[in-house]
Amino acid sequence: MIENKSQNQILTIENRKVFAMTGVTDIESSNDSVVRLGTNLGKLIIYGSSLSIGKISVDTGEFTLTGNIDKLEYKNSGSKGKLASVFK
Repeated sequence: MIENKSQNQILTIENRKVFAMTGVTDIESSNDSVVRLGTNLGKLIIYGSSLSIGKISVDTGEFTLTGNIDKLEYKNSGSKGKLASVFK
């Protein structure tokens, strides 16, 4: 678990190749096509190809990755998703 001392979140993407953000609290999983992060504003899923994590700062919650970024998706904490309603 990454400690995050700030509640602000700053996110930048350069040319869909370089991604940087603050406010990361946890890296849930990663591979070369999907990275799942816990942030101070909910879960963030990054989709792409050739994704590679660069910098992770335990003290500040700073995070960087490189690769071909196709899509970003935020999920609210406690959100069950579409299939949860099917299996009630």
